[in-house]
Amino acid sequence: MKIYFLGRDEYTNFVENYSPYISYFSFKFLDYHKREWNHIGIKEGDRLMGVIPGVVEGSTFHSLKGASFGGVLIKGGIKEKIRYIEGVKDFLIKEGIERIEITLPPCLNEYRDSSIDFILWKAGFVLDKMVLGVYIDLEDYEISKHHIRNIKKSAPITVRRAEVEEVYPLIKETWKRFGKEPTHTIEDLLFLRKNFPEFIQIYAGYRERELLSAILFFKINSKVYLSFYPVQNEYAREKKVMFSLMHQVMEELKRKGVKIIDMGTVSNGDINENLIRFKINWGGRFYTRNRYTFLV
Repeated sequence: MKIYFLGRDEYTNFVENYSPYISYFSFKFLDYHKREWNHIGIKEGDRLMGVIPGVVEGSTFHSLKGASFGGVLIKGGIKEKIRYIEGVKDFLIKEGIERIEITLPPCLNEYRDSSIDFILWKAGFVLDKMVLGVYIDLEDYEISKHHIRNIKKSAPITVRRAEVEEVYPLIKETWKRFGKEPTHTIEDLLFLRKNFPEFIQIYAGYRERELLSAILFFKINSKVYLSFYPVQNEYAREKKVMFSLMHQVMEELKRKGVKIIDMGTVSNGDINENLIRFKINWGGRFYTRNRYTFLV
């Protein structure tokens, strides 16, 4: 077994062909950070058996900085995978690493191998952070009566696709309402739109030509869309436009064969019960996003 920091081409070939594919791990996404990466390769003989996307900062290896989560992409049986993770630990310790942090994607089959939690635990990692999130299974969901009433009350809109330049002022306006700045600058999103065209998917609700509301999704893979920026103006808030937009988008994505809408987290900072109810009432279910740590 050989553990090493692997090059861009070798990493890309593995990630782009790994199942389930995760767009966050692609250089087409990572390149917008404009930084050096320290992705780990795991080889058995001449065969690349796995990669761990990540970056070294000081004496800490993070999987992954600059994305909501990192991960462990490895092939083989359970015992083999445990051995590979033990090998990664030994390699990083020799490289002077004192702390290893791996934040896993949600424990859903469309995101990752659900055995990875067990494998990390067996290799001596400790669960040290858990974030609660909500997802909608488009093959099995039931919208609450409360949301159905609001869909019926919603002002009529036309739903169509939109571009970053058109929607970004509304993103700024919505986040300002909460006293925050958007996670991404418009330059970030335009870079991603150019470098990774299929990654950003925007659906918007209009009253004639006026943009009222929008949802900017990150396409994780063909089965999973992550709702990152649901935004609306004051008129849309009053007229419950987001309810109509979300309902129409859910139906459209279901027709396209999308299985999961990741509604994002609900427990970063204070637990927001109103936000939880809004997301769960779409037929949402909880997931956790877990971070495992190993200290030398």
